Amino acid sequence: MNNDKSIIISGFGVHVTDTGSKYEGQFSKGIQHGYGTMTYENGTRYTGNWFKGKYSGKGKYYGLSNYFYDGEWLFNKMNGFGTLITQKGDKYTGNFVKGLFNGKGNMIYKTGIVYTGDWKDGMPHGFGTQTLLDGSIVHAIFKNGNFDGDVSIVQSNGERITCTFTNNKVSGEVVSYQTTGVIIKRYWENNSMNGKIKVILTDKSEIQGEVDPFNVVNGIKTELNGTKTYVSFSLENDEFNKELHRIMDFVK
Repeated sequence: MNNDKSIIISGFGVHVTDTGSKYEGQFSKGIQHGYGTMTYENGTRYTGNWFKGKYSGKGKYYGLSNYFYDGEWLFNKMNGFGTLITQKGDKYTGNFVKGLFNGKGNMIYKTGIVYTGDWKDGMPHGFGTQTLLDGSIVHAIFKNGNFDGDVSIVQSNGERITCTFTNNKVSGEVVSYQTTGVIIKRYWENNSMNGKIKVILTDKSEIQGEVDPFNVVNGIKTELNGTKTYVSFSLENDEFNKELHRIMDFVK
């Protein structure tokens, strides 16, 4: 923004700078103040309210490569409620503080994944929900953009997964509640499965054992009456661990 003190005007006016930028709108004592449009020499444009030469109030900014913001401003920074479309094609609608996502907001990523929830300084922070491309829904606690707390994944097929993350790493029990009524518990250490598994069947009998590199379970089945037998079977797809890896890949 160019404030040429040699031109002292108040009210409506037009000013073209030496570099080719053009302002058309209201002035106060030679400074953009009120409502106006600034078209910059590189083709970007701001239309909206000004306060003492700065974007303040409601306004629209048209940037390069389809970058666009429509919302509230304070001293040249996005501040308040607005909608931003980034050069990547992501679309955020929600609250801003000093140019960054802060508070409640909804992000539709170019990939089609949607995040709705809390933000802090441009990153998910607090409670949020992700909707994935296949319709699976992730409810999670975030800290500085990372999973950090309890996570619940409701898959599109109705199965549910629960686990706990610390600084984007999962440890402890990862539990899959399958639509058949079977419950599978896998155990993770520092973001990797440690091989241990527990399966609770619909008749409440339990299998405890290990999973080999070929996804075959070898363990002991304990019936309700205490009878124990050796069992070996394959986890054919092990979809809930694939889903967990997919969630982890999303936030990397």
